[in-house]
Amino acid sequence: MRVARRKLRGQAGYCHLYNRATGYTAIMPFDDAMKEFAFNLVLDLSHYFMLDIFSTCWLGNHFHVVVYAP
Repeated sequence: MRVARRKLRGQAGYCHLYNRATGYTAIMPFDDAMKEFAFNLVLDLSHYFMLDIFSTCWLGNHFHVVVYAP
């Protein structure tokens, strides 16, 4: 059975962010140019939202980002 996530209010913590694109399996939406663009976008947004990027992983149809929110 699924358990509700803990919500940290007013505390610092690590967050695992991920997203997956759907579509034809022969067409991977994240090619090398798109991965680089998206990574730079995450860097820019992390400065704006004051997040520390701990780890990133970009794959063919999804990505994972672990951030620290102070």
